[in-house]
Amino acid sequence: ITCFAQDDGVIQIREVTGGTAPFSYMLNGEQMDNSGFYSGLEPGEYTLRVTGANGCFSEIFLDVTEPDQLSVSLSLATDSTVVEEGDQVTVIARISGGNAIDTLIWEPDSLASGGEGNSITFIANETTRVRLRVIDELGCTADDDLLVVVRKNRPIFIPTGVSPNGDNTNDRFLIYADFDQVEEIESFLIFNRWGESIFENFNFQPNDPAQGWDGTHRGEPLNPAVFVYQAVVRFTDGERVLYSGDVTLIR
Repeated sequence: ITCFAQDDGVIQIREVTGGTAPFSYMLNGEQMDNSGFYSGLEPGEYTLRVTGANGCFSEIFLDVTEPDQLSVSLSLATDSTVVEEGDQVTVIARISGGNAIDTLIWEPDSLASGGEGNSITFIANETTRVRLRVIDELGCTADDDLLVVVRKNRPIFIPTGVSPNGDNTNDRFLIYADFDQVEEIESFLIFNRWGESIFENFNFQPNDPAQGWDGTHRGEPLNPAVFVYQAVVRFTDGERVLYSGDVTLIR
C-alpha cells in the first residue's frame, strides 16, 4: 500500500509451478478472476489458494502492509511564535511516518531560498503564515502551517496626563510619533466617564500641539478628572493600529 489508509494494495501472481493448468484462484475464500492481479486491497492478512484442473491446490499466506501515516509539524526554534521585527527566525519541520521523503515545498515562495534540510530561516519583517507540504517517494503528502507574528516597534508616545495651566509645559494632550513611520492619525477621540465624546479630531499629523486637546469642552474648562481616549494610527507600511487608555486632567 503506497500511503496510509489509501487501500491500494496489490497481490500479483507471477508464476505457478507444478500442478495441472488451467488454474483458479481464491483470495480469503472468495473466488477471483484468472488474471492473477488483484488490486485495491486494504491492509491485512490474506490467504491465496491456487487450484489446478485436477483439484489439487496450494495455499500461501500474505501480509499486505501500509506505511505509518505521513505527518509534519512546524514550530519555531524558540518557544513563542511572536518575534520582534528584524529577528532572524528559524522554522523547524518535524516529519514522521510515510516513506522516504522526496520533496519539501515551503510557502510563501519568497522564503523558499532560506530552506535547508527540514528547516527554513528568514528575517521577520511582517506577520507571515509559513506553510510546508511534504511529499514522500510514493507521492504521499502531509501539510502544516504556522503563523509567525511579528511585533513591530511602533514609535508612538501618548502621555498619561495633561495640565493646561498656561505654563507651556504639557498644556495640550496630543500624540507624539516618528514622522518617518507614521502616515497620519486617522482619529483621536476623548470621552468622559459617562461615555460622552468631549473631543474629536481626524486625519492629522502627530506632534502638533494645535491638533491636541486643551482640557476644554464646548469652550469651557473641565474640572480635573480621568478621561478615556481612543486613537487610530496609520503607519507608512499601511498597518492601522488602535491605541486606547486613560488620561488625567490636572488643574
